[in-house]
Amino acid sequence: MRETADFCDSICRRTNGPIPSASKMFAILFLASGFLLARRMREKLRSSAPLFVLSSDEIAAAVCVLASLAFHLLRLRRS
Repeated sequence: MRETADFCDSICRRTNGPIPSASKMFAILFLASGFLLARRMREKLRSSAPLFVLSSDEIAAAVCVLASLAFHLLRLRRS
């Protein structure tokens, strides 16, 4: 019975504080950046533009995707 109480306490601690807030922020950043990159790739494919030519916002979106992936992978490794 105590094991269940410990599990519930750990869940309650995980929903508050700076780490879950950062996790939500990086998840939103990942989704927004992925959406931007997918939309830009579709535009480039339709206009027959070269995919390897990147604008500054596409580079920033790629960096955001990599940063959020690194954050989540490191967080999974710790838990």
